[in-house]
Amino acid sequence: MTDRSANENVTKRGVITAATETVDIILPDGCATVGLQLLGTWVATLEFEGTIDGMVWASVEASSGTAAVTSTTGNDIFILPGAGYVGLRVRSSAYTSGIARVTLLASVAPSSGILTGSLPAGENHMGDVGFGGGAIKVTPTIGTAIYAAGDAVGGLMTFANAARIDENCFAIMMD
Repeated sequence: MTDRSANENVTKRGVITAATETVDIILPDGCATVGLQLLGTWVATLEFEGTIDGMVWASVEASSGTAAVTSTTGNDIFILPGAGYVGLRVRSSAYTSGIARVTLLASVAPSSGILTGSLPAGENHMGDVGFGGGAIKVTPTIGTAIYAAGDAVGGLMTFANAARIDENCFAIMMD
């Protein structure tokens, strides 16, 4: 494997024109996601694979924006996870004809996460943070009125007990 310490986006382009051919990319340190675009006129099944040791490759799920897939038979754009892998590749597992043009873009920008299916029924919390007590610093935009228990500010907070100390300081007491 080559040096991965560049810590900047890396692009790899290639073509697949036969069975078992691959286009692979060595991921830079800090790579969060990899964009994949497939273009051309081709008839084949292209598999998505990753490696953590540079030698053994295994199937990797990619997001097409509507589904999680491990392979494709047509042109599209996909997002693959980069974190945890040293390399990703596109491999032809069943080839009939044509030229598949492959572009891989390894991004070191923070990932926003990939959601490819429905959330399970019931209550789901994304980015929810539990609170076990202690102090919370809140900087709401509020007027000069005095707030009492049960008052709501902007639909975001309802006070159990509240007191305005002055126009620059606001305290919330939790029961």
